[in-house]
Amino acid sequence: MYSKLSLICDQCKNSIQEEIFVPDTNMDDGEGVFCEGSISCQECGKRFELNINNKGGIVLVTANGVHLESEAASPLDILSEYDLLDENDFPWYLTIGQKTVYQYSSASINSLKDLLELQIHNSHHEAVFCRMILVQAIAVMEAYLSDTLISRVLNNQNELKQLFEYDKVLLNEKYSMVDFLNEKKLPQRRAKEYLSELVYHNLPKINSLYRNILGIDLNYGTSTDKNDLFFAIQIRHDCVHRNGKNKDGQYLKIIDKQYVFRIINIIEAFIVRLDDILREFDDIPF
Repeated sequence: MYSKLSLICDQCKNSIQEEIFVPDTNMDDGEGVFCEGSISCQECGKRFELNINNKGGIVLVTANGVHLESEAASPLDILSEYDLLDENDFPWYLTIGQKTVYQYSSASINSLKDLLELQIHNSHHEAVFCRMILVQAIAVMEAYLSDTLISRVLNNQNELKQLFEYDKVLLNEKYSMVDFLNEKKLPQRRAKEYLSELVYHNLPKINSLYRNILGIDLNYGTSTDKNDLFFAIQIRHDCVHRNGKNKDGQYLKIIDKQYVFRIINIIEAFIVRLDDILREFDDIPF
């Protein structure tokens, strides 16, 4: 969801009006759901770091530590993702912080664990259900890896440069001066487009990008955890493309609730380890 934010720049007194991303929530979230963002004054360039709180549909914003009036943000759904057409997620990647990326993955993992607690009294239904949860668990991991990589590349000039220097596809692309004059954020948009097309459960490929772009190697945990994660990714293909059967036409009986719980825990630990490293990098003064 998106909201329109209006504020006056305290440096040049320019009136700023920008669309900001607002996280989803429900009425049961007493404190609301938070995310980070930023906007800049088009006149003087001053940057405002935003803390955005969706509290039961009411959007409350803090800019550089100052609480804005509740009317500063428009009601939700005035601007939806669909109103932005093909640009619907580009502004989101430019404003999202690592804390928010982690919060989304953590909330999804907790939801999957809660779903696995449901009692299903039909064995066929339960088998289908477990396959669905397994596929979704791997999708959570993919989303975390992609959101992290894309948001960091788009918001860091050095990492953006590293991507274009390292990746052979991007390195060999040619652009004219007219292209750059017509599109100020051409490198960021091309990077976002390219990175969004990658398959993020191809962990060796993604690890290579993380190593060469962010300077981080993915930590899979123990050798057993790594093997189990890679095998789960392998049988994910059978769940998605063969309805849970292997290439010999046999159903994968390994996929029960106990197995899916283990894979979810492996993915959760994998995300936590990576997020801890990223937070350490963010805290290092340069």
